[in-house]
Amino acid sequence: MKEKGVEAAAAHLPLKLSLEDLGPTGLQAKVATKEGLAQAFLDLAKELRGIAEANTPLKKASRRYQSPWWSEEVREASKEAKQAERSYRLAPIAYNKDRLNQGLRALATAIKAGKTKT
Repeated sequence: MKEKGVEAAAAHLPLKLSLEDLGPTGLQAKVATKEGLAQAFLDLAKELRGIAEANTPLKKASRRYQSPWWSEEVREASKEAKQAERSYRLAPIAYNKDRLNQGLRALATAIKAGKTKT
């Protein structure tokens, strides 16, 4: 969330909702009735929702390729190692264990090669 954007919007909130206005259209006049109080709460909720929507990112920042050494080769090696690990967990036999060890070695080699390139 963007803190400065929230702080700026919150600073203008009393003006928008006429919280400081004591006149006939101010907050005290609005909350004199049950309907006015309900409307004041709805207005406040609407403004707060608008502030949150404007200052909250729509999706989480991607972290898939954050490291500069993470390449297509590393991704493929990782994928194959994960598949081998799943196979070994389902059927812990010697063939699957060998496949898992080969996958992990290939992944380590790919990571090392990627890190030495950068």
